[in-house]
Amino acid sequence: MIRWIFPLLVFSLINAPVVWAAEVNAPTSAQFQAALRNAKPGDHILLGEGPYSGPFYWVGVKGTAEKPIRISGPSAQKPAIMSNDKGYILQMPNAAYIEMENIHITHATGHGLMFDDGFKKDWSCHHITLRHLRIDDIGPKTTTCSIKLAGMSDFVITDCSFRNFGNSGCAIDAVVCKNGTVERCTFEHGATGAVAVQFKGGSENMTVRNCVFDDPSPGAISIGGSTGLAFFHPELYGFEARRVTVENNVFIGCDAPICFANTDGADVRFNTFYLPRMWAFRILQETDRPDFTPSRNGRIENNIIVFNSKWYEGGINVGVHTAPQTFKFTGNAWYCVDNPAKSKPTLPTVESDGIIGHDPMFTDPIVKDFSLRSGSPARGKGHSGAPQ
Repeated sequence: MIRWIFPLLVFSLINAPVVWAAEVNAPTSAQFQAALRNAKPGDHILLGEGPYSGPFYWVGVKGTAEKPIRISGPSAQKPAIMSNDKGYILQMPNAAYIEMENIHITHATGHGLMFDDGFKKDWSCHHITLRHLRIDDIGPKTTTCSIKLAGMSDFVITDCSFRNFGNSGCAIDAVVCKNGTVERCTFEHGATGAVAVQFKGGSENMTVRNCVFDDPSPGAISIGGSTGLAFFHPELYGFEARRVTVENNVFIGCDAPICFANTDGADVRFNTFYLPRMWAFRILQETDRPDFTPSRNGRIENNIIVFNSKWYEGGINVGVHTAPQTFKFTGNAWYCVDNPAKSKPTLPTVESDGIIGHDPMFTDPIVKDFSLRSGSPARGKGHSGAPQ
């Protein structure tokens, strides 16, 4: 009998469901700070509805790949509310394998969320997932950001919304970061001088997909920028951003939705641009040094760009000391809504397979429905065109 019981016991132990997480209830600000201080791999920190009053700060909160640390509000519909009218809300230097969800970050005079390597330049901040966050009313009087990332790798920001972010700041600012994805997020109402998403400081392997930028600020995405040389690590790269992909997004308004600034290679493909005020794209060189490559090797493909005849310079702004001749334009659909005869853009290189002057036939742009009606000449292009 024993020889049969032992194999059955082993089989049951191997196939039993494994529950890694220890649930830690943190209904108050003090209890949340204590939960961060004592967090262990596999902990699930359960927040109440709040409000939670920041700042919250702890160094080295680390889960593992098998046992991440989760921080959860009650639900996406009833998120935990965090605020701080005297500074930032939450900072977690050297954090790893953290998942945050169902939180409303609001009314901060400093940054909303910060994840960084504590200036160690060792990629000690990594594998951060942020989902179902609502972040609004950050700043707006200084260069504050809704989410500030510095010196980190392997992050995902998904299904989040951003509104009313800081003057000269960003909704998402990633400095010296790599292997990041921003997806299914919405951005609107940035302050003057703000940019919705910025990758700079030698950032690489970044993707923005399936997002909506509803006139968030003068610029929607800055692929590059201008970073102090001391912040690059482990050494000066000679570019601000490279290997960046921007795909399947909708851009409404903005002075210039996309800016390439000290960029060394980026793909902007299968996006819909509706009525940019000044340009569709800018190609700039914000750091002009011999050890920095000129902005180069952008690929702009299979986008739909609908504009009016008042835009500037034929839709493309090219700055000095850049390499516009290395940019490739392929298969984009250009349409001037108030004068179709002026639909041809002024490009730095000859486009192949472009569609000029044909109404893409959006379903109803007044209600921001940019799906294409049957018979559209731009079928297969724009935000719904690329294979998912």
